[in-house]
Amino acid sequence: MMDSFLVPESQETSKESKRTRSVERETKLTKMDLASLEARCHGDIEFIDIFKLKKNWNHVNLPFEGLGKKKLSTCIDNGICSAKDLLQHEGGNTKILP
Repeated sequence: MMDSFLVPESQETSKESKRTRSVERETKLTKMDLASLEARCHGDIEFIDIFKLKKNWNHVNLPFEGLGKKKLSTCIDNGICSAKDLLQHEGGNTKILP
């Protein structure tokens, strides 16, 4: 009965193999973090996400320091939903760009 709980010596995990698995896991997680940061860097910033962050006063050092919740909601209401949309905005609406 106790034989089912015993592990044969050939199946025991050595410290070296544990260390290898740990390093592989850390490498995989670091690559995933890097891919996520690259996607954020090359992607577009949605104003609705920034608006949600600015609603919570616990968040600091947010992007678009000059854009408050009111200005963000005005942009969203006028069809400007991202930073790229704002850069491509031609003007004509003084509520968005003077």
